[in-house]
Amino acid sequence: MTASTCKNARPFVAWAIRQRLAPDVVYPSRIISGGPNVVFDDGELTLARHLLHDDDVDPHDRVAGLLVVLYAQSVARISRLTAEHVTTTGPVVRLRLGTTPLVLQSPMAQHLQALLPPRRETTAAKLAGTTQWLFPGQHPGRPVHATVLAVRLRAIGVRTSTARTSALANLAARTPAAVVADLLGISIQTAVAWADATARTRAEYSAHR
Repeated sequence: MTASTCKNARPFVAWAIRQRLAPDVVYPSRIISGGPNVVFDDGELTLARHLLHDDDVDPHDRVAGLLVVLYAQSVARISRLTAEHVTTTGPVVRLRLGTTPLVLQSPMAQHLQALLPPRRETTAAKLAGTTQWLFPGQHPGRPVHATVLAVRLRAIGVRTSTARTSALANLAARTPAAVVADLLGISIQTAVAWADATARTRAEYSAHR
């Protein structure tokens, strides 16, 4: 594992440790075929940095891409996110993907805030208003279709299936399964299975060095 990979995940891991979200529970796992990548390669790190820091990316595509590359979210899930999933307390921005909201670091926090629609101030407006989608589609009041979002992400270099797989493997390799499940909104069985698969991959790699 490279130093840059460890640095990239440090805020996530440190927060999870501070919150004590890793109970010592053993769950049955399922077998995952194939060998997932344990660490990001240079291309994935370059893509993440591009999405985080470069100015030539559409704001919605930027955040959607980062949710895939860093937080292993599917395009179907991303397309259904609303303003209700985001809470801001002073400078702290939280995104709820699972049970416990993620505390986002800069500049990801600022990129997400930029997608928030104007707040509806009056009670009448709130009662009559429509869902405030973070990723609105072409039709008023509807979110972007997951297929359309996947095509847009592919155009900026995010291949959603492989990027999500790498992100899950990368997180599962270094973060307790209970934490991954809690923060990312995946089942504990899936999180444990990924942890087991990445552990086997590391063992096989060490055995052949």
